[in-house]
Amino acid sequence: MELTTNDLFPRLVDLVSRERFSRVDRSVQALFKKTLKRMSDGLPFIITGYMPAMWLRDSTWQVKPLLRSQHPKVIDLLVELSLSQVKLFLKDRENCYLKLVSHLGLSDEMEMRRYFDSEVTPERAHFGRWKSDFKDPKIFQDKFNSIINSKS
Repeated sequence: MELTTNDLFPRLVDLVSRERFSRVDRSVQALFKKTLKRMSDGLPFIITGYMPAMWLRDSTWQVKPLLRSQHPKVIDLLVELSLSQVKLFLKDRENCYLKLVSHLGLSDEMEMRRYFDSEVTPERAHFGRWKSDFKDPKIFQDKFNSIINSKS
């Protein structure tokens, strides 16, 4: 993706010091050049480091600042990233459940299993994030729904 920091955040250069803008710019360029890759199906994948189990959390946090951008390419990227998270979540659902049970140290796994199977769904995993973080959540929701419907 060929976008500059000025493309993403047009007024930022006037709001922060030159040094801070430079740091933001380096981070933005590193995201687009080093950590943003495409999977074989064309969906984005954010390289997050050495802990694959933390990919969902870390990839979300790496792009969180982009929620403030209204650039159409960024909206598309965020929707596609959400879609790839949903897809990977579905692919590794059992491992996700086992890690959760182990982490919480639960004695009643059956109750947790019922809760997990009924409440922890890809739709709920993404639901609400952009409603609280994104300036125009309807654009984001509509784009996500159109991709979900076209890829199923």
